This record gives sequence, structure tokens and C-alpha cells, in this order.
Amino acid sequence: MKVQDLTDELLEYMPDADVDIILNAYIYSAKAHRGQSRRSGEAYIADARAANPQNRLIQPSEIGALACFLCRDEAAGLTMQDLTVSGGSLW
Repeated sequence: MKVQDLTDELLEYMPDADVDIILNAYIYSAKAHRGQSRRSGEAYIADARAANPQNRLIQPSEIGALACFLCRDEAAGLTMQDLTVSGGSLW
């Protein structure tokens, strides 16, 4: 996935999104990880979906739903240390 694909997908979901933030973060990460590779041998900066066990990007609405749940009394015993937003990864 190229950064343009990511920003295009974001704009489909949120037409008013500030994609400059995404672009700047991508450029910063690409520079920081230049020359590094994953254990599989692929470049460190690669398709975010391919690195996710669910083979998809998490949707902002999913994070919003989690935040709403954490505000409920039923979540009183949970902390963010108990939760991992990892797309199904166990690492």
C-alpha cells in the first residue's frame, strides 16, 4: 500500500480529514526506518494491511466504539493496559 492509497481510503471515509498529518507521519517513519527490514525480509515500511492478521485497516468507528465502551460503568475495571489495538496480533 502506498501512502497515497492510505490517504485516498481515509478521504473516502472522512472527506474533511487532514491528510497532511498522515503524509508527514509516513515521511518521518520512512526516514526513521530506512534500510530496516522485517523478519520476513520485506521493507519495514510496507502495506499496513498485510502486517495486520485481519488483512484490513482498523476503522475510526471501531476506535470510537471502544472509547464509548470505556466510558460505561461496565468497563470500570479496565485500563488501556488491558486493551491492545493490534488488529488481532498477539505480539
